[in-house]
Amino acid sequence: MKRTALLLAALLSCACATAPAATVHLRGPDGTWIELEAEEQDGVVSFAITPDQCEGGHALVVINRPDWMVLDDEEPPRVTEYRLGGETHSLQPGEALALGGIGGDATALTFTVSDGDNPVDVGSLRLQVAGGAALSFEVIEEDRQSRAATIQVDLGELGPGAYEGALAVADLSPLANTAEIPLRFSIAGAQVSPDGQTVRLSGGGAGFTCRGDRRETVAVDAAGISTFLTVQMGGPYLYVREFRNVEDLGEQGGWHVVEAEAALEDIDGNAVTDEEVGVRLTYRFAVHRDLPVLMVTSVATNLGDAREVYSFWGWLPGGSYVTPDGEAHEWLMEYEDFGHPGWVYILPRNEGTPGIGWISDLLFGESRFGTMLLYTDPKHIDTPAGESVEMTFAIMPADSAEEVAEAAEKLRTAGATPAPQPPEAPEQ
Repeated sequence: MKRTALLLAALLSCACATAPAATVHLRGPDGTWIELEAEEQDGVVSFAITPDQCEGGHALVVINRPDWMVLDDEEPPRVTEYRLGGETHSLQPGEALALGGIGGDATALTFTVSDGDNPVDVGSLRLQVAGGAALSFEVIEEDRQSRAATIQVDLGELGPGAYEGALAVADLSPLANTAEIPLRFSIAGAQVSPDGQTVRLSGGGAGFTCRGDRRETVAVDAAGISTFLTVQMGGPYLYVREFRNVEDLGEQGGWHVVEAEAALEDIDGNAVTDEEVGVRLTYRFAVHRDLPVLMVTSVATNLGDAREVYSFWGWLPGGSYVTPDGEAHEWLMEYEDFGHPGWVYILPRNEGTPGIGWISDLLFGESRFGTMLLYTDPKHIDTPAGESVEMTFAIMPADSAEEVAEAAEKLRTAGATPAPQPPEAPEQ
């Protein structure tokens, strides 16, 4: 049987007509480099590799090794320091780039990459974060003799949100040794999509997405869980069909506020107008740079005659939940209200994701599906023409009941619940 081998040649430098005879180096299966005999004729370099020199049918070959290249290099480059917001920080080997919350004009990250043996491959730079688009890098300085480079990237291009991923960069060794530096940061603020149907918000290291979507109106990004509003005013159950008239109100008392009106649909998915059902529904979303919560206020206004308004938010799932008294509760799998605890911590169903903190002075209850609901109290409110029913809560990702309790205390100190307007930010 004929033995064949697949040759993968890494051509890192090409010979010119006046150059001396080509050199060829081969990396053997044991990782050592040897120089092969080679011939060059009419610009063609010829050399031979035996099957024993090819591990798995592959071989790594360097033709005309540049003087600066170190063949025996298996160590990746590393980020030695970074600069953000006017401050420079050193970074130890193996340490993550934990940037915390950033925002305003301080979103440009400048970092220095160095390598012990070979220059840095600035073209290999990649910033990989979940939910983020690819970013462009600017090479500020590159010095091949010192095997270092200074690069800048504007993280603000990603928009508001909480991000986790890795910064990847390789060297110019034949192995293209690549370092992946863990990266965590959040960008505070709010951003409305061009079509007005998605609002991304972030504060205190937590990211949220609000959509003109019936079942994913308010989402906690890290948990992958959404909640939505149901409204009834003497007719069918009503839900948001899409956002309209979305307005970014900017900073108000330390909070970044976005308001949106909702076009409606009934329980069967039929589009209805405000005039047909006599209801106008608006939302207010607010985040603060220092708090990992999203403040949500829904306002259902009666455009018709006096009637009862029934509205509630749901249906947040979880493994179980904890109340402020420290008691853990398994789902009853039936509709059951349990009063006004002020907050609940809903444990995650799956490992690797955070739970949910739900903070409000409204009425909490379980559903028969093992999910959490939030009601007005009383549930049915007599509402004159032109009057409104408002519901306000804060929602957050959390890994423990203690985190939720801490956030709830800060909000209560600031008078955040159940006030419909965004409160003044608490002192840190």
